[in-house]
Amino acid sequence: MDNPGIILCGGLGRRMGIAKDALPIGGQTYLQRIQAVLSAICAPLIVSTRPHQALRGVADGTIVVSDRIQGVGPLGGLEASLRAASDHGPVAVVIGCDYPLIEPG
Repeated sequence: MDNPGIILCGGLGRRMGIAKDALPIGGQTYLQRIQAVLSAICAPLIVSTRPHQALRGVADGTIVVSDRIQGVGPLGGLEASLRAASDHGPVAVVIGCDYPLIEPG
């Protein structure tokens, strides 16, 4: 497990009325569910946020980064996350926080 797992969580959640990372699924939040799956196949985990975004349920040891470039949607989170991931392996798994039904395979 020498490839990082990146979870993009910087969206505003306007359509849902709540931040997507906090949506419930099976007794967990979307973010917690995705962290549980990715932690089985990736290390470290990196979560990207928009500046000043509060996250609940971030797993211990997770690297949290904020968008350095704002106003460009998920690309800002991807840029900040890949920068943080560059020291941790040649390949990164990237997923949005609104895909809680992922499987390790």
